Amino acid sequence: MKLQISDEKFVKADSVLAEALGKNAELEEKLKSTEALHEETVAVAASASQRNHELEEIIEVANAASEETKLQIRDLESKVKELEELKQELTLVESKHGDAERELKASLDKSSELEAQLKELETEKTEINEKIEDYKEKIAQLESVVSEISSHNSVLEDELKKVLS
Repeated sequence: MKLQISDEKFVKADSVLAEALGKNAELEEKLKSTEALHEETVAVAASASQRNHELEEIIEVANAASEETKLQIRDLESKVKELEELKQELTLVESKHGDAERELKASLDKSSELEAQLKELETEKTEINEKIEDYKEKIAQLESVVSEISSHNSVLEDELKKVLS
């Protein structure tokens, strides 16, 4: 009986040992699988870390580009403001130019009007000068006639004096 109990215990121990060996093999497989998974996870973590580093560099570059863009935007806004000021100045200059053109046109119209009046006056002056020349000729003729009459009167007076004396 002891032998039988011993056999039973041996069979039981053998069964427990076989089960333990099976579990041990299973655990070794799980360990290998976990180690492989751990290596894969380490590789993924290293890759993720590398990617994070790359993304941080990209973010730094993007931030620098963003700052540069902000500076360019401020510069462009400043230029737009200058252009708006220049546009206002141009509008003012165009307005003054328009006023000056209207004044110039009015001056040219007045000048044309004065030139027409001057032509009329020159024509009148020419006519008056011609009349003056005519009058001078007539005066010269009248003076000549008066001189002749005066001379004739002197002759007649002399004759009268002779006759009377």
